[in-house]
Amino acid sequence: MVHALTAAGARPEHVVWTQVFTSDAGAYLESLKELGRVWQRHFGRHYPAMAWFEVKSLFDPAAIVEIMAIAVIPE
Repeated sequence: MVHALTAAGARPEHVVWTQVFTSDAGAYLESLKELGRVWQRHFGRHYPAMAWFEVKSLFDPAAIVEIMAIAVIPE
């Protein structure tokens, strides 16, 4: 996500909304500590509005997590 933000001229703190979709809630929950460390490395203590959903499958059958985000880039 950080690479996509940078390519658009945005920074992590410009993210205002995220949705996390997972096809394996158990695996996702077991990884929360590690995911938290990764989040803090890239986003610090910035926590935009978030929603989390378990879904039956994702577009890529090998994927476990898909994240959608909206960033607002100041002028």
